[in-house]
Amino acid sequence: MPRGGPLVPFATYTRSPGGLASSSPAGEHRIIGPTMIDVAASAEAILNRCRDAGSADRAVSERAYLKSDLEHLGTSVWEIRRVVKDFLSAHLDLTHDELVSLTRVLWAEPVHECRMSAVMLVELDAPRLGPDDLALLETILPLKQGADFETFAGYADAMLEEKEFFIRKAIGWVLRDTGKRRPLEVYAWVLPRASRASGVTLREAVKYLDPVQRQEVLEAAGKRPS
Repeated sequence: MPRGGPLVPFATYTRSPGGLASSSPAGEHRIIGPTMIDVAASAEAILNRCRDAGSADRAVSERAYLKSDLEHLGTSVWEIRRVVKDFLSAHLDLTHDELVSLTRVLWAEPVHECRMSAVMLVELDAPRLGPDDLALLETILPLKQGADFETFAGYADAMLEEKEFFIRKAIGWVLRDTGKRRPLEVYAWVLPRASRASGVTLREAVKYLDPVQRQEVLEAAGKRPS
């Protein structure tokens, strides 16, 4: 994806029938099904908007704080959310395949703001997704593939209050799987967020915690231990 360039208003994208061919290696930027927007141009415009809203000083401090290997543009979470909301407002008829393709293209970029945009696309437009899209969530909640917990935690925190059942379930699955090996990290992360998490997420998250930890989490959530 090119860096920089003129800002393209979201509402000016032309739609044309047919799928978009990916120029990247097979499977890396997978675009599925027929798409009516220019997925690559849409991703580039989101990137440019985030870049324009970024701060060099913030980028340096945020990258150091997160111990991140990604490029950081120094864009606040609030600004990234605003960019994504603007895009969705300009594309009210976005299809399921377009949403999934755009999410995958953004996630493939080694740029923090692109990956946060992918998470927020899924969060803000979740009604277009369904149980068959669990693989997409496993891509953008990548702890099972060995990512550090802080990376997962940032993305999961942004989606913790999502109403869609399968998103709640997917977050819980990742926490459950991590709890087998790193229960203290899961406990420390879930406890202060227990009141925000759904019962579906918590039931999975506490499965491998010890009984005392499990009870503390469920009590913090206002739920009766089972």
